[in-house]
Amino acid sequence: MLWSSRPINTKAFDYYPSLRKVREHFEISYAEPLSLAAAAAIASLEAKHFSKVFRKKVGIGFKEWMDVVRIGKAMDAIQAEYQSLSDIAFAVGFQDLRTFQRAFKEHAHMRPREYRREIMIHLDNPQVV
Repeated sequence: MLWSSRPINTKAFDYYPSLRKVREHFEISYAEPLSLAAAAAIASLEAKHFSKVFRKKVGIGFKEWMDVVRIGKAMDAIQAEYQSLSDIAFAVGFQDLRTFQRAFKEHAHMRPREYRREIMIHLDNPQVV
């Protein structure tokens, strides 16, 4: 699931083969670091050009897109089973807890703990919408 406070053109990944390659690679190995240069190499483009193409076609920058995907994976993990937030942060590819918390707050508009609390409230009382 892709979401962001800014619109993301997810169809760009289907329409442009170079972007599709990057998305497919990242979907498999989102927990591993992926630099802009490495993503550009996967897309068979020069890094600066890849960055411009990515932003123009997808609507957000490459790093922000990676954060959005990783936060989506973290939200799924928080819902699926109880794990520590630091374990989840590392499992989805963040290198430190602080960066994870900042990215989560920026994209989900709440802290990871608050999100977990909301999930628990809904699980305890399924009638609450």
